[in-house]
Amino acid sequence: VSHAAPAVEPFTFAYISDAHLLDQWMEHRFVKAILKAVDDVNALDPQPDFVLFGGDLAQLGQPAELELGAKIMAAVKAPVRWMVGEHDWYFDMGEKWRGLFGDDVYSFDHKGVHFVVLNSVIVKDYWTPRGLDPMQRMKFMAQLDNPEGEPFTVGEEQRAWLEKDLANVTAETPLVVFSHSPLYKYYKAWNFWTDDADEVQAILQRLQAVTVIHAHTHQVLSNKIGNITFHGVLSTAWPWPYAPQG
Repeated sequence: VSHAAPAVEPFTFAYISDAHLLDQWMEHRFVKAILKAVDDVNALDPQPDFVLFGGDLAQLGQPAELELGAKIMAAVKAPVRWMVGEHDWYFDMGEKWRGLFGDDVYSFDHKGVHFVVLNSVIVKDYWTPRGLDPMQRMKFMAQLDNPEGEPFTVGEEQRAWLEKDLANVTAETPLVVFSHSPLYKYYKAWNFWTDDADEVQAILQRLQAVTVIHAHTHQVLSNKIGNITFHGVLSTAWPWPYAPQG
């Protein structure tokens, strides 16, 4: 039985991403940049309904880096929702991040739109066979170009969760997916890429209007594949040139 999609009420949300905060570097330009982003969002009139932080709050996943970011973002007046990036995750496999911010995979509904937040930075374990300790693993994952690494994935378990989550969402309901890495295959050499993106896209095909907003690339990107429109956003920390330059 098909149910009518809920009426969509107009609203706005804001997006802050990729702060890459460093432990104890309070005067560093990365800290100043996210402080300015918070001030800019707080100055918006009308205020956004919520703010999504798009991942890579920390640079090396250190507890103090994540705590600093949480403290800075606590000044945001609007409700804040969180997404994880690889720089937040691979020092302790997300333990500190989850303790501060909760689930790394979840969904919610807002004014007639269904939102999904994914953890798209899951990689195959290549550190245990190499005997890497947590900091070595984190530094491997923090490289832009890591030829010894593995590509990002959403993963089988999370894809099954996504199918189940969307099972009761009508095809007419607008869907917004937040993903740290692009949910399409953009540029593998820099891991601007999600290896099972095609399988994720197949799950999303049933819905008429899907928007995916991703971080990670530190650049403005737009793409459209079938029913899915993709938007990449800027970082507060630093900009990247477009692949394959730079």
